[in-house]
Amino acid sequence: MTLPTWVPSLREVIIWLFIISMVSFAIGGVITVMDGGKYKGNVTTLTVPILIPGTSISHSQVSLILEQGVLNISAGSGDTLINGTIKSKNAIIGPVNTYSTNNQTGILKIRQESTEFFDPREIEDTWDLTLHPDIPVDLSIECNAGELNINPGSCNLTSLFITCGTGDVFINLSAWNGSHLPASISLGIGSISVLVPEDASIAADTKTGVGSRTIEGLTGSEGVYFYTGSNSESSVISLSITQGVGDLTLKRDIQ
Repeated sequence: MTLPTWVPSLREVIIWLFIISMVSFAIGGVITVMDGGKYKGNVTTLTVPILIPGTSISHSQVSLILEQGVLNISAGSGDTLINGTIKSKNAIIGPVNTYSTNNQTGILKIRQESTEFFDPREIEDTWDLTLHPDIPVDLSIECNAGELNINPGSCNLTSLFITCGTGDVFINLSAWNGSHLPASISLGIGSISVLVPEDASIAADTKTGVGSRTIEGLTGSEGVYFYTGSNSESSVISLSITQGVGDLTLKRDIQ
């Protein structure tokens, strides 16, 4: 007698992985509370100023890598490529910065490691950073778990690449007025919200698993959405979004 073969669908696999991850996190939290945090060493809160000059460069590549926490990015002023602070209570050492220049391109990487053990009761790391208003910047962000709030205003953002395991991603591009912006967002579990300019030409390719999808001001179907600006000089934003579990919101900033 041959038994029937059952192969779970992708949706069922994602749901089970989500349930397993939530149960594992809950068990870890209970163990942490019962343990009373005895495993933790004496780790003090660090508030590290970030100040990278923006002189003598005509372009920049900025990579931000954090284990977990909140990242806030906004438009800055003055002559600094990037400015702000990183506050961490989980880190053994402060953020590691590497900065170099090559053919008038500034290359910056900021990496913040966490302690070996993550205590869910701890205050999250907080990154508050501003970008130079005029220097073109290719921005790359990697985060294992956290909240990303990206609001570059009218900064000269020339590319945006985000990879996040678990968390929420909020991107406000409503004031962006560059020529062409390729943007890629990859998120495992959590919500994604993207606001784009009213009159920019938008091409969005979205691949989502479990969760709702809210699209406003664009046309299309089956994960592909677009809008054509009113003239040939309209800004162009090319979006690629990949999401496992969570809600997706994509809107034009219609006044």
